[in-house]
Amino acid sequence: MSNTARPKSAGDKLSADEVNKDLPILLNAGETINGATLPVAGCILSDADGASTKRISQETNDNHSSQIWGQTFTTDATMNRIDSVMLRIDATATATINIYAVDGSGFPTGGSLGSTSVVVNGSGQDTFSFSTAVIVSPSTKYAVCLTASLNTCFATGDTYANGDAIYYDAGEWKNYSINAIDLEFNVYGHVFTASDGKAYACDGNDTLKLSFLGFLVSNSTNGNPIQLQNHGVVSGFTGLTIDSKYYVQDDGTIGLVPGTFNILVGIAISATQILIEKKSSFGDWLSKSVNTSYLADTDGFCVGYGTDNDDTSSIQTDSSNPPTTIRARNIGGANGIYPGATCPVKKGDYYKFNCTTGVVFFLPLS
Repeated sequence: MSNTARPKSAGDKLSADEVNKDLPILLNAGETINGATLPVAGCILSDADGASTKRISQETNDNHSSQIWGQTFTTDATMNRIDSVMLRIDATATATINIYAVDGSGFPTGGSLGSTSVVVNGSGQDTFSFSTAVIVSPSTKYAVCLTASLNTCFATGDTYANGDAIYYDAGEWKNYSINAIDLEFNVYGHVFTASDGKAYACDGNDTLKLSFLGFLVSNSTNGNPIQLQNHGVVSGFTGLTIDSKYYVQDDGTIGLVPGTFNILVGIAISATQILIEKKSSFGDWLSKSVNTSYLADTDGFCVGYGTDNDDTSSIQTDSSNPPTTIRARNIGGANGIYPGATCPVKKGDYYKFNCTTGVVFFLPLS
């Protein structure tokens, strides 16, 4: 019999060396990792676009007056994006606002950092949403300014400590001279953190560290090279259960049970080897509120239904906050037919389930 090896055919097993041809690849580490001792599930940090829960506000109003109004305000220690502004305008008109930096005297300076318009009708608080978030610096004073004279609600007394109402007159911005006042206003924003492109250990409970790329198989420290094996068979483990799936745990190790988020890394083919397998799976159902805008940290589905069969439901989702594009809609009817809707949502987009009363969930895909 010839000793010449025959070609591989269906059903033949490949050796680890054959599976891992041309591996690993080289990245820079973002933290201390000891992958040579025990392979570490690795990722590159996701961009962090935090939900719009940061709020600067002053809501009590006593009076209203027709001026070209503005309000200075100070961002908090982490806010670097502004998504929307709320003002109460007692008029029927198309109102336009701009965000400006301020000079040493606290008055608007330079060009507009962001502008948006909305039709107001004097019926309550008016929300001005920016199609693209306005980039700002943390702990810095800015001004939101109307472009026309409108009857705008304000509070007498210096009720907001980190800014003041101003108005435009005779070609310049001025402080209100009668007494210190503040407009009725809210500024909504969030913090965005761009990925640094470095390799980190995955974490089953950290939304920035969920995108499993492969196993880090060498030792390194922040800013220094590290080896990543992103497919094939990884050796160097101990005590694995053969033919079992392994997941990232909340402490960054791997185990048989998923962490808070479901991050599959592969299947054990021996007590010391894992065959990398990357598949998306659903996370846990998350309860949400109707008529509320949310940022999707992962791809997923918005699912909801109205609890009044005379109601109409809809789901809006896009990159704006709040979203404006209706992707799904339903109308209730007699005999207990309640308006429900389901819609896929992209990671990084906002979503909102609209109805008078109802129940809504988000099902993340990890």
